[in-house]
Amino acid sequence: MIDAGNLAKLPPLPGIDALSIAVDADLAGQRAAEACGERWALADRDVTLVEVPNGA
Repeated sequence: MIDAGNLAKLPPLPGIDALSIAVDADLAGQRAAEACGERWALADRDVTLVEVPNGA
């Protein structure tokens, strides 16, 4: 697991072609997931954002 601050900074990693991100229900988690997802997508990686139910 990774917190929102570190997720927002996670660079595309060599050898990883796809990334699934479990998105927190809070605003910080949502913004971090979007930032990370955009960065990976721009690096031509497949990105899936998975909504996590509140309290899960």
